Amino acid sequence: MIEGQLMVFKWKDKKDVLMLSSIHNDEKTMIEKKGRRLEKPNVVLDYNQNMGGVDLGDGVMAAYTAARNRLKKIYKKIFLRLIDMCCFNAYIIYKKDKGHLDRLHFLIECIEKFVDNNIVKTHPKTSTSSSTPKPSRLVERHFPEQMKSDIGKTKSRKCRVCYKKGVRKESTYW
Repeated sequence: MIEGQLMVFKWKDKKDVLMLSSIHNDEKTMIEKKGRRLEKPNVVLDYNQNMGGVDLGDGVMAAYTAARNRLKKIYKKIFLRLIDMCCFNAYIIYKKDKGHLDRLHFLIECIEKFVDNNIVKTHPKTSTSSSTPKPSRLVERHFPEQMKSDIGKTKSRKCRVCYKKGVRKESTYW
């Protein structure tokens, strides 16, 4: 379908391929593939010839992505995709400047620097006029671990942080 300056094109290859182009029309070119002559749309030929950067970037970003498939809110997916793209672009610049880390270790280094720069300080305050208290998960050492059992039975213990506050919580994590 061609409307004004845009062409919307659906073509069946192994799967359905949908394309939107502002520079192509519905012209096709004869090509030879595995000894057979096929008619292929020019828009698909141009895409296949020039797709390298986008598909390569998508493939590399897929290995270590912040986005989860289970997210239901589209704005969260878009935000996390943008984070992935920013990290990938930063990695490309890092490698261009002769960086020696691989992508995984580069991402870990970035996360550690971000956390170090933005962590909440847990030093006691000297003044009594403080703003709203920080949540305990940000200022206390409350890192759960799963308890190991010798004979396969589930063990449970009291949470140390909760117990100090007078709250009795038992869990297989402590």
